[in-house]
Amino acid sequence: MGDIKTLFDVDWEKQKAFVLRRIDSFCYLHTITQFDTIPPLLGIQDQAQKLAANTIAFLEKKEALHALLWGARGCGKSSLVKATLLPHLHSGNNLRVLELDSKDILLLPLVFDTLRLLHAYRFIIFCDDLSFRIGDDSYKSIKSVLEGSLEARADNILIYATSNIRRIVESSDLDSPKDSPIIQEELSFSDRFGLQIGFYDLGTREYLECVGHFLGDATMLTSQDLASPHPLRQEALNFATKMGGRNARIAKEFVISYQRGLV
Repeated sequence: MGDIKTLFDVDWEKQKAFVLRRIDSFCYLHTITQFDTIPPLLGIQDQAQKLAANTIAFLEKKEALHALLWGARGCGKSSLVKATLLPHLHSGNNLRVLELDSKDILLLPLVFDTLRLLHAYRFIIFCDDLSFRIGDDSYKSIKSVLEGSLEARADNILIYATSNIRRIVESSDLDSPKDSPIIQEELSFSDRFGLQIGFYDLGTREYLECVGHFLGDATMLTSQDLASPHPLRQEALNFATKMGGRNARIAKEFVISYQRGLV
């Protein structure tokens, strides 16, 4: 594996966001120069407010928490992280972001050891779709990095992670009592994330407003008398049922399918 000092030999002042890449035993930091567009945050305003407040507190050197954004697929977890962080990266503050693939989570202790020494900057490590299967003990190596080690917690580093499940360690022993060693071990890891933000399928009205948004009029499917609703209303609901959920991603997929004559 590449020397950790060489790995982090970057210009932190000019470069603000990175992806840690690993190829076999070699790893390096790839500088992000073209940022993704910020998607619309539809139906997740409460979640956005919580993450924004935590991020601002962190940048102001106040108490802030590692964050776990969990919930149904397509509900905007990753989009919210991007929408929260990108404005800060375009500003002149000292936030730096490092994206870390969940398969490379074992590198996290090395990352912390290096970044905690860079006191001039505030680091948020973004790990998308984080989960561990039962029997995979790799998460144990990072528990103490988050909290619980003899070493003091790094006050200039936070982790923002997303997961489709609240209990990051996926257990096959779902019927175990809550006080069983297996369940307690799983919960002890998830509890390291002091800010846990849930995402859920949208209600009917909110989902239809999302469809309307992508069609160019957020109220077009919800403003009519339900006795004679917009003709697309039922098609949009049927599409959501077929796809197994109601969220902004599915709303956008419906609009694309509709405009291409696929529904």
